[in-house]
Amino acid sequence: MRPITTISSFTEIEAVLQDERTSYVRVAEALECLQEKGFYRTWGYDNLDQYLQDRWGYSKQYFKTISIAARVARDISGVTRSVPTVAQAAFMASLTKPQLLSLAKKIDFTKVTVLEIRQKVAGIRGVVAFKPRKQDDWLPGQRIALSLQQTIVCLRDAKHEQDIPSDTRQEIRLKMTELFELLKEELSCV
Repeated sequence: MRPITTISSFTEIEAVLQDERTSYVRVAEALECLQEKGFYRTWGYDNLDQYLQDRWGYSKQYFKTISIAARVARDISGVTRSVPTVAQAAFMASLTKPQLLSLAKKIDFTKVTVLEIRQKVAGIRGVVAFKPRKQDDWLPGQRIALSLQQTIVCLRDAKHEQDIPSDTRQEIRLKMTELFELLKEELSCV
């Protein structure tokens, strides 16, 4: 079911997307309205994906993820006092609505990690939860995958490089150097 949105014009959509303080639920509503009404054509684009990438630096995956997370946040808004993060909400999206509401009633999203949400969802769905192993037991490539995942987390919320604080950019450079060294090490073992 589509949300009832108060966004009705291209100007309002642009204002929502420009305001960095806007919640992801509101951004998702703006993007969904943009898609429905085809306002991206105002800027001369034939498709939404290209408009989002060129104008805002948003990928198709970003749009999909925040839309899913916003749906979850809207579904649980009446039973919880805290709003889940995008990652928390995305992990809960696989639950049925009754399961989702039941879980949301029990959780203060400001006090749980994404891993804890992931484990709770896995328990509800009856699947084996992710359990990190000791680094000595890792298979080739797992250290690289973890380092890459950590780097992606640093970049995930930044729209443009100038939006990333300089200390975070330095951290990313160090992570990428570490990733390169791990890759060289992993390839020498093969």
